[in-house]
Amino acid sequence: MPSSFLNLFVRILFYSSWMISTLASSYATSTLGLSALPKKSDGVGKQYVSGELGIDLSPDSGIGFGGRYSNQFDENSLFDFGLSAGSGERDVNLIFGGTWELFPDYGNQPAFNVKGFYEISRMSKENYNILGISPIFSKGVQAYQMEVYPFIGLPFRYIVGDKNSKGGRFSDALTLGTIIPFKEKWHNLIFNFEAQFNLKRSFTGFVLGLSKDF
Repeated sequence: MPSSFLNLFVRILFYSSWMISTLASSYATSTLGLSALPKKSDGVGKQYVSGELGIDLSPDSGIGFGGRYSNQFDENSLFDFGLSAGSGERDVNLIFGGTWELFPDYGNQPAFNVKGFYEISRMSKENYNILGISPIFSKGVQAYQMEVYPFIGLPFRYIVGDKNSKGGRFSDALTLGTIIPFKEKWHNLIFNFEAQFNLKRSFTGFVLGLSKDF
């Protein structure tokens, strides 16, 4: 597949995800995205554009689409921006995040990242500001002659100005997922899967993502 055609395909995927999302029943933006990717010196300045398909299992929800932009700022950090929209009870979600790798994946030691994020979420025509942080543990393993990166995260959120509580409330979840870089085989496409499970006042859902670096 020619590189120019693949680049065009990924751009179409990204913009069509944005257009289709306006007809979906719920937003479906992942929380962690590509945050578990190993931070390497030769990746500094790399930019990623992602299209995401998600299923939210909350009431009055369903399948949704979103887009994400990520940038490895330096040897230890990755910044990202995600957007998704729909026509259900939760119809718009924006997420801004920054991930810092504190310990690399080395020997038997898993990588340890910390992600901070800020979300703007509209639910039932009410806007909410959400502050969050998540530890992320990941480990590269060989599977089917490829290097894959399973990860686990614990996103903690503080929802500011929740009308159902005084001032705000906390929520937390468990996130399991994996990142699969296809490298030269599929022109550096990256597949990621993320499953979030409600622990307290959060939601349960699944996200499939496909990314291309530029």
